[in-house]
Amino acid sequence: EDLAVAVPNRAQLYTSFQDSPEVMVRLVQLAGSAPHLFQKVVRHQEWLETLFTQNEEEEERVSLLTELRERLAGVRKWESKIESLARFHQREVVRTALHEIVGEADTPRTLSSLTELAEAVLAVLIEICAEEQITHHKEPEFARRVLERVAVIGMGKLGGAELGYSSDWDVVFVYENSR
Repeated sequence: EDLAVAVPNRAQLYTSFQDSPEVMVRLVQLAGSAPHLFQKVVRHQEWLETLFTQNEEEEERVSLLTELRERLAGVRKWESKIESLARFHQREVVRTALHEIVGEADTPRTLSSLTELAEAVLAVLIEICAEEQITHHKEPEFARRVLERVAVIGMGKLGGAELGYSSDWDVVFVYENSR
């Protein structure tokens, strides 16, 4: 009901359910198993098509890192990049949960998917922040040399590729601090 009320064209939604009853079944499963994630789908209806693509093969799917970089390629403002990064992360968490809920992913695969997502988000976040620091540093070339050599080391569940939905991301940043 929440989705039907939120959708501008209910007739189109009902037609899509008629054309693809499995989408409706998946939505009901998501709503019943993870209502908070279902509410994210209600708020971000633009996710529906990508969340419910059937028979998605991992080999065919563009890597998360590539997809994220492509998504941010045209974004200029730092704040907009961070917002886009956050939305991407939320959508992928919902996608991962949906695959687990409908039985397409077991627990080890889910933990691995969440870890891969965190790694992609961290990699792009480092790129975004480095670009911002280089742009505003009084010595841009020095900042570029230092930031190009930053290592991000995942600790705990991130380092062990065992991230859960509520896991925090323990990271250590290592860099050389010499001129």
